[in-house]
Amino acid sequence: MEGRLKSWFWLLAAGAILLVFGVERMASRNALGDGQIRAETTLRQTVNALESHLRRFEALTALLA
Repeated sequence: MEGRLKSWFWLLAAGAILLVFGVERMASRNALGDGQIRAETTLRQTVNALESHLRRFEALTALLA
């Protein structure tokens, strides 16, 4: 009986460890995905800001000429 209880304990412990690693992997994947979305949004905003500055200065050179 005691040997059987130890077997269940080790099986339960192994299952808990696998569950922890699985949850950690999913959380990391979600965090990386969210970070990538934020980075792409920031990059798009930067490109838009730079394009607007470029258009402004292109118009200024035409006015000065």
